[in-house]
Amino acid sequence: MTSKPSTPEEALTAVGLPVPNAELTLSEGIVNTELLEWSLRVTFTGSAETVQTWMADAFGEGTNGLPVSEDGAPISPRIAPEEVHTGMRWESGSNPRDPNATYTVLISSDGTDVVVAAARTTR
Repeated sequence: MTSKPSTPEEALTAVGLPVPNAELTLSEGIVNTELLEWSLRVTFTGSAETVQTWMADAFGEGTNGLPVSEDGAPISPRIAPEEVHTGMRWESGSNPRDPNATYTVLISSDGTDVVVAAARTTR
């Protein structure tokens, strides 16, 4: 069992994502079950350029994320439907070195607000 990250930087690193050049906020995840070691949310706001640079570092140059096609689209159980709106973009995946550490990233339609729902399962 790995310990629960105590900072937003640790949470991003645990799921294999880079730390952006932005002020980060850490909070509890919205889903907690007996199958989770931990569930956290990292949020940050930055210029569209800052977020695009972070996306390129995280997912490769030219990656913009998958488009959200409708309000409330079920992109992840760790992202509430009321948070999801047409025009937003999202990505999901796991840490290549620890496949039990997963994330879903939701980016606002203007490209400046980011929510990373990060979790580690016990299986």
